[in-house]
Amino acid sequence: MDSCEIVLCGARTLIRSSDEAFVRYARCHFAPVLAEGPGEPEIEISFLRDDPGEPPDLRADYDKVCRGVYAGGKGVVWNDVPFLPGLRMTFARSGERMIVEAVYAPPRSTLRSLKRAALRLAGRAAPRERFYFEIMYNLVYYPVFWRLRRRGIFPMHGAGIAALGRAIVVAGAQGTGKSTLVAGLLAGGDSSFLSDNILLYDRDRVYPCHEPLRIDTETLARMPRLETMLDPVDVPVPLGRRAFNVARRFYLESASPDVVLVPRLSRGATGLRPIARGAVMDRVREFNTLADEIRSFDVFASVLGAGTGAAGVRGEETRALDALLSRARCFELTMRYGEHPAETAAALETALAEDAGVSR
Repeated sequence: MDSCEIVLCGARTLIRSSDEAFVRYARCHFAPVLAEGPGEPEIEISFLRDDPGEPPDLRADYDKVCRGVYAGGKGVVWNDVPFLPGLRMTFARSGERMIVEAVYAPPRSTLRSLKRAALRLAGRAAPRERFYFEIMYNLVYYPVFWRLRRRGIFPMHGAGIAALGRAIVVAGAQGTGKSTLVAGLLAGGDSSFLSDNILLYDRDRVYPCHEPLRIDTETLARMPRLETMLDPVDVPVPLGRRAFNVARRFYLESASPDVVLVPRLSRGATGLRPIARGAVMDRVREFNTLADEIRSFDVFASVLGAGTGAAGVRGEETRALDALLSRARCFELTMRYGEHPAETAAALETALAEDAGVSR
């Protein structure tokens, strides 16, 4: 089996598979966080694709917890993961190590066979890399999130960057401009990158959850300096965008946030309005509910919790978020529709400087 090791928020994870194309994709996807030097992984993930064998009879070794979920002395089995039919995942422990075994056996159908035949006739390979992109959360990110949660580290749908002399967290729903804002701040220079989609946080700090950036060509054309800070990832991603990894030298390992922004698109001028910490906490919870990545992790955690009897940590998550935000200045950021990202970054710098003068 081919393999690679990564380190996400301190959790060293071994990924291995007999599918060499999948491991090549994982190395490309996780290039900035590939493990350096020897070490013992605390999570071990194996992936088998297109398994021709019959699914095992679970009744002898497992008790049925609910539809598709079985638990027993050997661990937890999850059959037919939602939205990924044919994916079966088994979770077990070996000492302190978490063992994840995933088998993908796509349902055989006439329509699927015809689609594959049409791709071959057209001289095109099946979009395997797109499939790898789609399963990466269930296969890698969610086991890491589950492990980190036991340490008081939780996921947040948001972006993070150190720029303008501050550590900035942007907590926004999809499509509200947080990725564009972070791109503009990154291209402005003298900045370090955390994430543009998901952050991990505890009571004191935020940490990056690496995944490739998905940027459209128009954004790159408007910020030519940004492209010099990125390494292309040759994989297809949704919405017709291109995938990039931020070069490793621009990554930040963690930060204690000075400023938390909740963006809102507007027809008016870009500006800041102070808002209460409680309002930001409510919005963060809403954004987590709206984000497919976080909402799906809640399902994943519920499955493992039901199978292992592990208690929920919702109250601890809320207390950690409250403690984290208590150290930061919280603002609603209105951003003008169609504004160049560099102009937004400059307006934000001016507004933050004015706030610093008032707060002193």
